[in-house]
Amino acid sequence: MKILVAYFSLSGHTEAAAKAVASAVGADLERIESARPVPGNRFALLFSVALPRA
Repeated sequence: MKILVAYFSLSGHTEAAAKAVASAVGADLERIESARPVPGNRFALLFSVALPRA
């Protein structure tokens, strides 16, 4: 059975965890890229996704 660990990371913390998990289980690793620029402010990112656009 093949295993894939896919992750999205802004700061690198999730990337490090994903690499550790993939290594532990012998999985392939794939980074998920954003289709549009991600704001540096994490709260702005949260609200840009959570709030409906006018």
